[in-house]
Amino acid sequence: MRSCLSSLAQHLRRLWSAYAVLLASVIFSAIAYQRVEQTVDAEAHTRVEAAAEETQRALDRRVDHYLGVVYGVRGLFVASHEVSAQELEELLTWMGTKSRYPAMQGVAYAAVSPTKVTVTRVGPLESNRVLLGEDLGTDPIAREAMRTAAMTGQPFAITRSGPGWEPEDMGLPTVWIFLPVYQVSRKPGPSGVLHPESAPVVGFVVGIFRVDDLLQNLGPVSAVVDYEVYEGPALDPDHLLYDDDGLPDVGRQSSGEQLVRASTLPMVGRPWTFYFSTRPGFEEIGVERVASIAILIGGSLMGVLLFGIIATQVRGRVAAERLTAELRSSEQAARQSKSMAEQAEHRAAMLAEASRVLASSLDDPARLGAVAQRVVPFMADGCIIELVQPDGSLAPVASAQAGPEAQRWMAESRRLYPLRWDGHSLVSTQPSTQDSGAALVVPLSAREQLIGAMSFFLGPGPRQFDAVTCALAEDLARRVSAAVDNGHLVEEAHAAVHLRDDFLVVAAHELKTPLTALQLQITHMGRLLGKGEILLEPFRDKLGKVRRHLVRLTNLVEELLDVSRIASGHFLFHLEKMDLGRLGREVVDRFGEQAAAKSATISVTEEGDLVGVWDSFRLDQVLTNLVANALKYGLGRPISLSLVGGKDTVRVMVRDEGIGIAPADVLRIFNRFERAASSDHYGGLGLGLFITRQIVEALGGRIFVKSEVGLGSTFIVELPRTVPDSPVMAGEPERRAGPMTFSQSNSEHPV
Repeated sequence: MRSCLSSLAQHLRRLWSAYAVLLASVIFSAIAYQRVEQTVDAEAHTRVEAAAEETQRALDRRVDHYLGVVYGVRGLFVASHEVSAQELEELLTWMGTKSRYPAMQGVAYAAVSPTKVTVTRVGPLESNRVLLGEDLGTDPIAREAMRTAAMTGQPFAITRSGPGWEPEDMGLPTVWIFLPVYQVSRKPGPSGVLHPESAPVVGFVVGIFRVDDLLQNLGPVSAVVDYEVYEGPALDPDHLLYDDDGLPDVGRQSSGEQLVRASTLPMVGRPWTFYFSTRPGFEEIGVERVASIAILIGGSLMGVLLFGIIATQVRGRVAAERLTAELRSSEQAARQSKSMAEQAEHRAAMLAEASRVLASSLDDPARLGAVAQRVVPFMADGCIIELVQPDGSLAPVASAQAGPEAQRWMAESRRLYPLRWDGHSLVSTQPSTQDSGAALVVPLSAREQLIGAMSFFLGPGPRQFDAVTCALAEDLARRVSAAVDNGHLVEEAHAAVHLRDDFLVVAAHELKTPLTALQLQITHMGRLLGKGEILLEPFRDKLGKVRRHLVRLTNLVEELLDVSRIASGHFLFHLEKMDLGRLGREVVDRFGEQAAAKSATISVTEEGDLVGVWDSFRLDQVLTNLVANALKYGLGRPISLSLVGGKDTVRVMVRDEGIGIAPADVLRIFNRFERAASSDHYGGLGLGLFITRQIVEALGGRIFVKSEVGLGSTFIVELPRTVPDSPVMAGEPERRAGPMTFSQSNSEHPV
């Protein structure tokens, strides 16, 4: 018994693929059979659904068509309530009711009086004469329908049995549609619009249609799909209005498979329910079910055939594999060992050479190109080194390729797999492959910031980026990152020294100018005192000039101190409730004398609530810097200060009509020691707008400028009414002081 089981297990191990093919063939055949059956059933349901939807749309179009007659008759009675029977007959004849509206029994007009609703006009008169004089208000259903129509101003329908105006219509259901006629005033209301629905109802136009003629021949319903129409939302046999084949299907047992569908459709204010059902021959229309059986049988036979073929091949292959397995295994192991040793030696040599090149010079741009040349062709067929530029973009600085053809598929690979760089993040080191080769991107980072990327490319062929190559690329990227970062540090050090020297020159010039003028004024005053020639007005003028020079020196020193506080993170703010409008007026008053000296005017406009929780001293600095800036570059033209209070924010706008700012300088002027105009023509340390920006951002706001060269500039400050995370206590506000730390940003977006 045990030997039989062992032989069976060995047999299954050898022929498992043949049995798997046989089993898969049977399973796939069964699945295909089931899917074909489902498709046939779905197609049958789709045919029923399509027939039902098209039938309902046809009814909607037919009802709208017949309602046109009712609305036309109402227009006649709205135009003149004294409509004769002949005029009504002529209108119906002109509209072609007998030829174009075969389901129409007639159209009547019922006049409303305080006690009843009497039919006074009817057409065609010959077949509907019996309606003249009938009081429609005696029928509670008709009375309710007229009340609903009068309230909504829309037509409302009910179903009634035919009164037998013609012998063949005796007892047949008809649809009565009531449309109100209002007593419309010819004078429009206060708004200039006529509102007829608000006027009293003087009568109703009643359209009477035969249900059988209205519902027959709706849509492309085939001979094997029947539809029935019931009045109301339920399938009640007592409320059956129409049956296409004359045999009610609701509740009737069918000998075969029957598909049904029921849906409710609003019929001029009344719900009608459609019931669609398939007739006995519906399932015999298609022959697709024969195809499903053929698929099942054919698939099973194909599985048996494949089983025999695969079993024969397996028996022959087993013997050959047994003889060559050991030889192939030993040969492969030897080759792998030799290859791994050689690759390890080459990787070490390449990294050592790259490190030597990178360490040779910190500021030589050609060193990155030399590193890229070392990569090709050992690691890849092409290499591109890209670095982050000052504007935040990524630009190539070095590249190497194995040959002229490599440049083409490198460009194609970059097009198919572009670097997803948004200024903050880069793609991962996961390699990407395609038909024309492979690509590997490794980010370059230093001090937890991305500074660039190294891209490696392989051309068409069997070579791929394996785990060892990826690790080597990351190791090389770390060395390149360190070298590039060291170069940046050297450049920053040189730039800092150059900036320091420039600042010292400008600061010395700015400090020397008021000191020289102050020395001259004091010397002159000393001479006057020595001679005893002291006159009050000249002496007061000299003192005023001395005071102005001292104020300028004080402001320059204060700006330097503010820069020092910002750099150390101890820029103090004392928050309190204050009126920004009053502060704006005070600042403008202080600049009155200076503006007059430049023949300029400064206007102040206030709008809305300007009270908020800020630091009055720091906002005084903001307004002072902006107004002084406008006076400096405004060419003596008018300057406006606008203060606008919104719901949660306050906006400050300082507008001048001076020299304006070039687009390239709009963002740069808010940085430290930066200016749009040359220091040879305009004084200052280049710190005013920098300090202004730091104050505004520390208070939770933002500042930006709109300017055109030659047309002036508008500086805009937006401040929240309350500094974030610094609430004001109820009652008297508490003065709260403390260091507020914030980072300095060189963002390219509006400040």
